[in-house]
Amino acid sequence: MRICLYSSKIHFSIALICLSLTAFSPHSFAGGKIALGIGEFDVFDIEDSLEMRAEYRFDKNIAYQIKPFIGLQTTTDKAFHGLIGLYKDIKLTDKLDFTPSLGAGIYTNGHGPDLNSLVQFRTMIELGYNVTEQYKLSFGISHTSNAGFGAGNSGAESAILYIHRGWP
Repeated sequence: MRICLYSSKIHFSIALICLSLTAFSPHSFAGGKIALGIGEFDVFDIEDSLEMRAEYRFDKNIAYQIKPFIGLQTTTDKAFHGLIGLYKDIKLTDKLDFTPSLGAGIYTNGHGPDLNSLVQFRTMIELGYNVTEQYKLSFGISHTSNAGFGAGNSGAESAILYIHRGWP
């Protein structure tokens, strides 16, 4: 029963991500960037795990230079988080960016920490270095929790190193 429920959550998450893609026109993908990340999930706990992320960050402004993103996260403990959200690149210098972001989506804990809700929110700050026009390296710290919508409000922090590939 637990395996079926876990599988259903994953399929629901994938369907949610696919449906969110239809909200953007095909032209929205032009000029965006792919961000691949690797790091540590639940860094302040003894039972941490390796985390991998893949995100597509659109280059389409919604308002005030705020842009949408979609992402998938997984850990070696088989936790999974599919999310959509918003981010803003703030130029500090020609080479340095500060990027806050907020996302929400479906989470399943696998063998990792139980965050007490199927719906989880992720807040993150990143400091990025623009290597070239197409490539950026960044380091991010994020917090994932149910924002008090679950039975309890446990959360997990991640430390992630990203490489971004953009298209001019």
